Amino acid sequence: MRKKLIKILQDLLDISDTELEIYSFILNNSRVTVKDIVNNLKISKKTAHEKLKKLISLGLIDKKIDKKGYIYEAKADKYTILSLLKKQLEKIYKEFEEEFSKL
Repeated sequence: MRKKLIKILQDLLDISDTELEIYSFILNNSRVTVKDIVNNLKISKKTAHEKLKKLISLGLIDKKIDKKGYIYEAKADKYTILSLLKKQLEKIYKEFEEEFSKL
């Protein structure tokens, strides 16, 4: 069930496989650093930062400061996820509505 929900989230929010990997890693490991992501997922630091920035902008993760430096945590709360999906569906609906009005 969880895999199916994550796939729906990926499709609706236009998240790449790498972004999904990072998000899943954060979900499974709670508080992680860029170093954790780079070492475990075998991606470059630059790629990690780019993908984290997108995940933050989508509201899927938070960036916090602690004694290790920056820590990334998932916003795994189901209401946050449902809210994100609702916003994306409303955006898609509006785009369809605008295109259909041109017909």
